[in-house]
Amino acid sequence: MKNWLTIVIVFLSTWAYSQTIQLKPHSFSRNDLVNKHFIDYQIFTIDIKQFQTDLSKKTDNIYNVVLQSPTERQRLTLFEYDLFTPEFDGPWHSENGVIKSPKDKSLRTFRGAVKEDLNGMASLTVANNFLMVTMQRGNDLYILEPLPNEVNPNQEDLYILYKSGDVIQSGDPVVCGSNEFKKQQEELEKNPIRARNIPCVDVEIGLACDWGYVERHRGMGGAQNFMTAIMNYCQTNWDDDFQVQISFAISGFYIPADQASDIFDRAMSIMEHLNLLIGNASSILPPHDVATGWTTDYTSGIVGLAAGIGTVCLPSEQYNICSEYSMDFGCLRQLQSHELGHNFGCTHDGGGGTGGSGTIMAPTVNCSNNWSVMSRVQVYDFVNTATCLTPCGHLEPVPVPIFNAVPTLACVPGPVQFTDMSLYTTSWNWKFPGGVPATSTSPNPLVQYPNAGVYDVELEVKNPRCSTKVVKAKYIQMDPAPIVDFEADIQSLSVGFRNTTQYGFDFFWTFGDGQSSTEFEPVHDYKAEGDYTVTLRVTGDCGVRTLTKIIEVYYFPTSDFDADTIWGCAPKQIKFFDRSSDNVIRWDWRFPGGTPNFSILKNPVITYKNKGVYDVKLFSSGKRYTASSEKKLYITIDSAPVSKFDYDVMGATLQFNSKATYPKNHFWNFGDGNTSNEENPSHSFANGIYEVIYTVDNLCGTHTSKQTIVIGDRPVAGFKVQNQFGCAPYTVDFENLSSSAATNFEWTFPGGNPSTSTLRNPQVVYPVSGKYSVSLLAYNAAYRDSLTVQDYIDVKDYPVPVFKSTVKGFAATFDNTSKFGNTYHWDFGDGKTSTEEDPVHDYGVEGEFRVILTVENECGTKTIEKTIAVYLVPKVNFASDTTAGCKPLTIHFIDKSSSDVIEWNWQFENGNPATSTEQNPVVVFDKFGTFTVKLTVKNNNGANSNTKLKYIRIIEDVYCKYKRDPQDPNGGTENDQNGQGTSELFAAYQEMEIYPNPVRDNFTLIVPSLPVEVAQLSIVDFKGKLIHQQTIDALRSDISTTKLESGIYLAILQNGNTRTVQKISIMR
Repeated sequence: MKNWLTIVIVFLSTWAYSQTIQLKPHSFSRNDLVNKHFIDYQIFTIDIKQFQTDLSKKTDNIYNVVLQSPTERQRLTLFEYDLFTPEFDGPWHSENGVIKSPKDKSLRTFRGAVKEDLNGMASLTVANNFLMVTMQRGNDLYILEPLPNEVNPNQEDLYILYKSGDVIQSGDPVVCGSNEFKKQQEELEKNPIRARNIPCVDVEIGLACDWGYVERHRGMGGAQNFMTAIMNYCQTNWDDDFQVQISFAISGFYIPADQASDIFDRAMSIMEHLNLLIGNASSILPPHDVATGWTTDYTSGIVGLAAGIGTVCLPSEQYNICSEYSMDFGCLRQLQSHELGHNFGCTHDGGGGTGGSGTIMAPTVNCSNNWSVMSRVQVYDFVNTATCLTPCGHLEPVPVPIFNAVPTLACVPGPVQFTDMSLYTTSWNWKFPGGVPATSTSPNPLVQYPNAGVYDVELEVKNPRCSTKVVKAKYIQMDPAPIVDFEADIQSLSVGFRNTTQYGFDFFWTFGDGQSSTEFEPVHDYKAEGDYTVTLRVTGDCGVRTLTKIIEVYYFPTSDFDADTIWGCAPKQIKFFDRSSDNVIRWDWRFPGGTPNFSILKNPVITYKNKGVYDVKLFSSGKRYTASSEKKLYITIDSAPVSKFDYDVMGATLQFNSKATYPKNHFWNFGDGNTSNEENPSHSFANGIYEVIYTVDNLCGTHTSKQTIVIGDRPVAGFKVQNQFGCAPYTVDFENLSSSAATNFEWTFPGGNPSTSTLRNPQVVYPVSGKYSVSLLAYNAAYRDSLTVQDYIDVKDYPVPVFKSTVKGFAATFDNTSKFGNTYHWDFGDGKTSTEEDPVHDYGVEGEFRVILTVENECGTKTIEKTIAVYLVPKVNFASDTTAGCKPLTIHFIDKSSSDVIEWNWQFENGNPATSTEQNPVVVFDKFGTFTVKLTVKNNNGANSNTKLKYIRIIEDVYCKYKRDPQDPNGGTENDQNGQGTSELFAAYQEMEIYPNPVRDNFTLIVPSLPVEVAQLSIVDFKGKLIHQQTIDALRSDISTTKLESGIYLAILQNGNTRTVQKISIMR
């Protein structure tokens, strides 16, 4: 058998108290005998005693039975009922007579349903060394029974599990042999009995078998058990299939103890078998309403025979014979129900003959499990007319509480639909702890559970006889929506998340840094410290929930540092390097003895100016925490030696005294070819001037000091200066080192000012760069001595920065014509620099840039700044000192173009000159009218032009005010060549010009001439309200309209009695 259980098992606490049948696979050979009868099957061994022990522990009547194999599981919900009458006894028949024996208490019968399919009926019969189970799943019937002797030659206690459809039937048709005795049927029709409308009847049934049946089932006990099991399973066809409940009860058995005592041994046909049962029933069976005799003799053709139709109430004909023609237990159940159906008044379905439908009462035995509508009516009608059958009445069965719920695992608040499956029940009392409602008397209540949890359910059922109840512990589990929670374990930048969420199965994390995960408990590495918003979205059976937490990802930094050296000579620059952990963002250094003595840089450079041994301390701060490290006596600074000495004179011998600091070695050069390594030597000199050189050294370097020593009375010329090098104009103070015998001095300073001197210590200025010799003559009345030093004074010039540039495209080429420069530094004004002498720089964009050139030499630095323009075409614009006036009007034009322009080309309509290539030309206009001016400019990249239409306005003579030229004998005006000017103001304005019009933020007002009196401009709206007013005292005025709203206004120019009006429109 394959996959006889195809459902997913959900373990509920109720089933922790189940009775389990352990099916242990057996290495039974799949021999030809088994394969002849079964297509597919499994063979097991079963510990029946253990199962019986488990059953005995139950205190109520509801049994949760589990069939468990190593790979599969099937659950049954069963109740126990007594299939035997109270008067039952167990006679065994032998050749020596009837042997009385008490009822076998180990023989127990159960009915119920398959747990996962409550519509699938189940039955179980158990006795010592016997077990038979039937399970209906959908259209499939599964049977677990002892392995038949025919296929079990070793007579082992083995059990076979198979599906009814996998039993191989005989090729010959098997049918029912009932001939539907018309006589009995006609008598029933002629003598109708008043229907009783009984809802339930008890039917006592006797069961008999022949010796062959006993042999097949391995003895009398096996025969009794097997007939009981078939009857138990057959009862499921009679429980609730009709409008009346028919409850069978076994009143007794006939089981021969041997062949000799078998009353059926001489039967040669199934009809003789039936007649032998009819003739001996009163002596071999206790009282009964109907009886079935089982045999193994007839396996084809007629395998079942009833004495007649509706014969339950006829003592001589209330019998039937059934042959165990098949190993299919389901087919045997149908055969017995079929023959009992005849006894209860059923005819064959399908019109008789060998045809018929797939029903229990079809003429052909077909293993069906369904009654036809006709059969249901026939049984109901018969039961209600059969006076021999006892109503259940005081024999009302004990009610059996059975129910299920859908679903048993649900989301708050449900609902849960409870369905009653109880037997023999007239009223219900439900209890739902935690449910709403908490109680109910409805057979199928609908309950909600507002809170999550696991809940018991209790059902008490009643009928007129009594009440029983069942409690399913922890039967309903209500899960809430996911309860989301998590904790973060922060280790440096690595964070492990512990997920404590309940009721979720799908997880989505976002960590606040753009990363995510679907792991249950992820570990995430952050790249930097900070506060991160972590979100966990959980999907469960009951919805989606999200929890957001802000986690603080900070950890204690570690502080450490080192330096490029820990020893040096003062002044010593030492670069310190931070070696702290990566999460440090602030540094606080302490450098006692250093300059500076603190720093907040990551890698500071500190100068130690004095000898000593110094500590260094660093405070390293992260975003949240601070750590420190200190290194005691970390930096050792030694000083370079400083040479210094004096001497004591003892005649021609001098005692030299070292005043050096930090010396290690001493070296004296006395200037006469003699030396010494002593610290404080003495030395004798001949007459003369000597330069004594004292050199000291240590690990930090060497230092030398010099002094000039004069020995004797003859004059000896000598001199020195503080610095032989300087920058023009360079002022030099000469120090006379001549011997004390010299009384007079003559200095010569070629190129100096003064060029000569007789002072002992003169001051000389060298105004021009160059190298200059110096001569000194020292003398007295008797002797003279001279000293000349060539190129003694070296004078340099300060640098002179000069450059020019050319632009092509976006690239500027710089031509450096600076003087006296050694190094150059360019700042191109766009954040880029260069130290080349003549750089080329690509700006990449248009614009104007301030270029700074810094030139440096020994004398210092000088800087020059220029603004260069980088345009693919030059920016062109111009202005003038005036745009309107009386002729002849001289106008100065001013170029406002970009600084990269190298050519200008002006055009002046009616101007003199009419064209110009000057940058800022002067032009005379001597004709009245308005004239256009155009300027075209070029740079190295291209050309551009700007044309200003009607830019110049020359006013007609009549509008100009003239005054006479006092030097003109003709009394003419300065503008009238003919001397015919006027001295009075022309009476009225002839015109007023406003442009642009419409106006946005400002407009230009031009009047032909301005009177001596000042004019007034008023702007009013169309309601006459004054909006703006100002004085006009020029021929051309710029008027602001930024405070005026959009609209139409009137501009009124008023002078005395003369007024000019023009409409203006302001649009924005």
